[in-house]
Amino acid sequence: MCSSDLPIYERTPFLAATLAAVVGGLTWALWPLSEPQLFERARVMLESDDPLQWDRAQREFLQPLRRRFPESAHLPEVQVWEDKIEMHKTEEKLKYKLKLGREFDSEGERLFARARQFEQFGDQVSALERYQALVTLLQGDDKARVFVNLARRQIAAIEASGTDHADRLELVRTALERAEGLQR
Repeated sequence: MCSSDLPIYERTPFLAATLAAVVGGLTWALWPLSEPQLFERARVMLESDDPLQWDRAQREFLQPLRRRFPESAHLPEVQVWEDKIEMHKTEEKLKYKLKLGREFDSEGERLFARARQFEQFGDQVSALERYQALVTLLQGDDKARVFVNLARRQIAAIEASGTDHADRLELVRTALERAEGLQR
């Protein structure tokens, strides 16, 4: 039987081309992402407001980017994103601990929680002082880095709100007025 008598799907050139297409497709699908691709995919996911997307971006794109391209020009931005993710996780863990009355794992955690309590009470000035003290005390401690970053963020937010020492006097005066009202 002559090769021209065979159906096209049984001819050698067709089979070779099909095999090449399959191998090429698999190679393309399994080829690791480049540095710009990893960075861009992480950026898209981290722009969302969904912390689950942040975790996925860190696991699938930021960690491989850091591991495969240790000299990347994107590392400063990657560090900012990783700090953002770590700060979110730490805040959530802290909320859980405060809600359940659990012990704090570190001095940074304890100091941040205390400053946060002042802030939630409405004493912005005391909270600001405590956050600033936390930054001063723990600035060089790598284990407390996330709490220093959280404190810096809160300092910036309090300072942007225009809080001053007169607010402390207003807080005390309001509390005294409320106490007098309750006493009556």
